[in-house]
This record gives sequence, C-alpha cells and structure tokens, in this order.
Amino acid sequence: MRKMTVLGMVVIVGMLAFTSLSFGYTWNIQTVQDVSGQIEGSINSVAVSPVDGNFHVAYRAVSAGKLREGVGKSEPYTITDSVTGAGGNYRWISAAIGSNNVPWITACNTWSGGSVTASYNSGSGFTTETIATGTLSGSAIAVRSNNSPVVSYGTGGGDLKYAERTGANSWSISTVISGGGRYEDSQIALASNDSPYIAFRNDWNYTLLLALKNGSSWSTETVASNVMNSNNDGSGSLDDDQYSKVLDIAMDSSDQPVIVYTDTSGHVQLKVRTAANTYQSYSVTSSGIARSVAIAVDSHDKAYIAFNDVTKGDLLLASADLANLSAGFTTETVVSNSNDGINVQRYLDVAVQNNGLPVISFFQINGSPQMKLAVAVPEPATVGLIAAGVLGFVRRK
Repeated sequence: MRKMTVLGMVVIVGMLAFTSLSFGYTWNIQTVQDVSGQIEGSINSVAVSPVDGNFHVAYRAVSAGKLREGVGKSEPYTITDSVTGAGGNYRWISAAIGSNNVPWITACNTWSGGSVTASYNSGSGFTTETIATGTLSGSAIAVRSNNSPVVSYGTGGGDLKYAERTGANSWSISTVISGGGRYEDSQIALASNDSPYIAFRNDWNYTLLLALKNGSSWSTETVASNVMNSNNDGSGSLDDDQYSKVLDIAMDSSDQPVIVYTDTSGHVQLKVRTAANTYQSYSVTSSGIARSVAIAVDSHDKAYIAFNDVTKGDLLLASADLANLSAGFTTETVVSNSNDGINVQRYLDVAVQNNGLPVISFFQINGSPQMKLAVAVPEPATVGLIAAGVLGFVRRK
C-alpha cells in the first residue's frame, strides 16, 4: 500500500491553496451600449452590487432626452431605456447600491425649470422621486446601512444642500452651506456609522472644500485652493461642468475621507485627511491634462484613481496603498487612443468589484459613440506548473 508522507500532504494542501491566488489582472473592455448620436458626451456612474456582483451603469442619452441604466457582468447588458420615464437633460448622474441590492440613481434635470431626482428599482422597474425643483446642480448619492439614500446637490442661489430620505416620496433637506459661492460639483461618501462627508468646489475661487455633519449642524474645511473649474480646464473647448468630473471622495478603513481632484494645471492630486483641518498631499500626475477623475478604496485601503489624459485621449489608472503613499503610485494605461482606437475625453467613474479589483465606466467619444466599461479580470495561477510542483514534492513508500 502506497502512502504519502506528511511533507507531501502539506505541500499538496499548500499548492492547492496557491491555485486560488492571482498573479495580476488584465483589462476586459466591454460595451454597455452602442447608440450613435444618442449618448454623446455621456455623463455616467458605475456601482457594483454587493449581493450578485452585477455592474450598474447609469448614463444619459442626450439626443433621446433620457436617463438610462445598463446592468450585467458582461455583454450584452440589460438596458433600461428610461429610468425616470420622462424626457430631460440629465446631468451630474450618480449611482449607488445598498445591501438589499436595490440600485439608486440621482441626477439633475435641467429641463422644465430644473429638478433633482432619485430613482430606485426594487425589482419591478424604476420609481422616481423628486427631491427638489429649480436650478440645481452637482447631485451625488450614497446609501446608508439601513438602505436609505442620502443626496447632496447645489442650488442656483448659491447653497449646498443635503437630503435624507425618510420614507416614500419623503425627504428631509438641510442647508450645508449658504451663499458665498457657486457650488456646482459635489461628491458624497459615508463613514461606517453613516456620517456624511461631502467634497465640493466653489467655482468662484477654485476652492475645494469638505463638509462634515456634527449632529444637526455642518462645518466645512478648506482642502485645496487650486481645483479645476469650468473656466480653466486647459482645453478651452468644453465646459467641464457638463462633461467632466473634477473631484471625488472615498472613505478609508479608519473613517477618514480620501479626496482626489484635478488642479488648475490639469494634474491629479490626492488629499488624505488625518485630523480636523489636517491633510496630507500627494501628486498623482505631473504631466498631461486630466479632465475627469474618480476614486474608489477597497477593504484593504488600496486606492484606485481613474482619470483621463485629454492630450492623448487615454484612460489611465493609478493605484497605491494608503498606508504607504510615500512609496508612490503605480500608473497604468487602461485604454490607449493610439493603440486601441478609443478616445476617452470625458466623464468617467470607478468602483471596486466584489473580488477587490477595479471597474471603470467611461465614454468613447470617437467613431460610434459608446458607453463602455473597463473590467479588471484576475489572471489565475498556472495549474500545470502547480501540478508539476506537487508531483515533485510527493514521496511514496
């Protein structure tokens, strides 16, 4: 009777465990929708379901006057042609999903006097609720641990607002900051105790600010004084309020906000809050012009920063461990305009998949306009080499 030694058994167990590891990842570029003339300049957002891992991509169909959603893990995606069921020019689109697998999408509609809405799909199609009406901008959404959403947005009167859903068609709205600027861009993130943090810019003086909720009141901190705005995006041709995302926010494992933004030179900068009014600063890029930027942080505090370089039309991703930012960033080209023939000039977003790898939503501007996803796919360890290693270590009696 042949028996394996204990050493052989240990090696086999170790080798089998090793088969679950990955040596890296590759990028799978997927088309969510290809509709020429319908989604030009598409503003978009991507969220990942914590339940089934599906990607939910929210985007606007400009010529069709619709807010759309694409859902799936690979092509073909299931498209909801009209999330709101009504026509409009939808801007500042943001998507989020709670632990109950219900997607939420917020957007500002600049038609018919203006409004900010929140739409959700609990399984039988989307229901849309109007949060506020008027000249509104900069809407962003997050979902609390009780699966109810919160939304930040700016008003034409120069206020920044925060809305909490308290029930069906019921929203409690508070003023974060009143007057003193034009707050057209905001992004929101929640701490583990659901405390909201809102990153936003004042277009009047290029200032990036952070708002924190303390009980029933709000306080603000100045994060940076050189954030890109609609008049200095380096291109002189497009209004970045409409086609770009120049700031974003995420939370780290210690419940501190991590903020990324594009500065007045078009370079990507990172700010990590360490205490009240205290930030560590890091330069992600020092060349090119990034018109759009987004950030996501995984459960191990690895930050993924997606951005484009409009001087080339490329889509890039910078990554770094937040605990070791002094080591710098690893930057890779996800889509190359010159090599792949895909020009990435405008809005984008990034999220973390359930496997810990990034997924990026972006818009292809050239050729037939397309809403796309760049999905990081893990590369499995080579089974053949592992098997050979096992056989080499097994001794028989």
